[in-house]
Amino acid sequence: MAPIVPPATASGSADAVGLATPIYKPGAYICIALSYTVVTLMGFVVGPLAGVSPFLVPAGYFITAVLAYSTHVIGHFRIFSRWFRAHSIGHHVEAYPPSRFLADTYVKSFDSNGKYYIPSMFFPGLIAHVLGLSWPEAAVMMGTGLAAMIVADIVHYELHMRKSFLDRFALFRELRRLHVFHHKGNCKVNYSVYDFTFDILVGTVRWE
Repeated sequence: MAPIVPPATASGSADAVGLATPIYKPGAYICIALSYTVVTLMGFVVGPLAGVSPFLVPAGYFITAVLAYSTHVIGHFRIFSRWFRAHSIGHHVEAYPPSRFLADTYVKSFDSNGKYYIPSMFFPGLIAHVLGLSWPEAAVMMGTGLAAMIVADIVHYELHMRKSFLDRFALFRELRRLHVFHHKGNCKVNYSVYDFTFDILVGTVRWE
């Protein structure tokens, strides 16, 4: 494995990050396996406690993942102009262009991106309710979506930090390397933060 350049001394540009980070190709697949393993295990903990099927947790996670991926993709096309400006311009061009991929403190977009992902968090619960599931079942699915988006937000925040408490993990460094590609060129690859299931299925993944 190539030597690791300490984030504190590495340049903040996308090119420097890509060169400084060791390539750990199985990383994305390991993250997919970990994601579904964790949510499945959580289902067997939360399910009995809430009196619902344990499989509602992975179901809620899957629905959230579909919506979050779709929302992110839309943010890179001029379908909804406000979301496009907030994400493609605010986050990619102004806050984190390739020359400033890393920062000492997180740089927020002029229009907070988080609110555009709110439907991804709550839609699983709405689907459950429409399908006639009970309120506890809907709440478990919605809670799973909320938890998944919080984790994604934390990981994304750390991906852009020059000094991250997660830098010690090769898996995290690989996620950052993959995220670099999302901030270069046309920015229409590697939409995922840690679960690359849909990037792989849709064909938007870029490995190197």
